[in-house]
Amino acid sequence: LAWLQHDLPSRRRFSADVLSCVRFPLMSQSFLSKIVHADQLFQNDAACHHMVINGMQYHMLSWEDRRDLAEMSRPRCVKRKPRIAVLKSSVPSLIHFFNPKDSSCTRSTSSFGSRQNA
Repeated sequence: LAWLQHDLPSRRRFSADVLSCVRFPLMSQSFLSKIVHADQLFQNDAACHHMVINGMQYHMLSWEDRRDLAEMSRPRCVKRKPRIAVLKSSVPSLIHFFNPKDSSCTRSTSSFGSRQNA
């Protein structure tokens, strides 16, 4: 919201695209009604207003009905491999990744250049 509101006249055309990435059903009902619903951006744009209304309607559903909803009502999950990067300043193009799960180490190269003159 801050990015849109920083220069709303020129960014208003992007509002529906940007806000379609927001998972309104995961916001609390009080936040939706007090903060988001009262915002000028949502009052003046029908598509954005509709997104907020859908988020509010989610809170009125039973738990069984909520479970059946699509992905917009589920938190995003990032599947990451737990690794620790080991860098050496004298050889910036060489990186070792340590995997704590199996105590293995993988060697890799990097495209990091020298930043001495940056």
